[in-house]
Amino acid sequence: RQMCKEAAYILRRIRDDKDLLNYCESINIKIGDKLDFIDFDSFDKTAIVRINGIERRISPKATTDIYLKEI
Repeated sequence: RQMCKEAAYILRRIRDDKDLLNYCESINIKIGDKLDFIDFDSFDKTAIVRINGIERRISPKATTDIYLKEI
């Protein structure tokens, strides 16, 4: 399901893949985080989200293996 602009989500699961888990750690996102979805970058579809008041960008490759629940 596609993310909706200005919607809020809880990060529920991250696929168990070493590279993905390292990536998530490097951008400081973890299970249980609340994400406010802002938009997708028009160039490469990078997800732009806000976590704890800080804007972060999540790679399109990673977004396919990060599972969210809308709140």
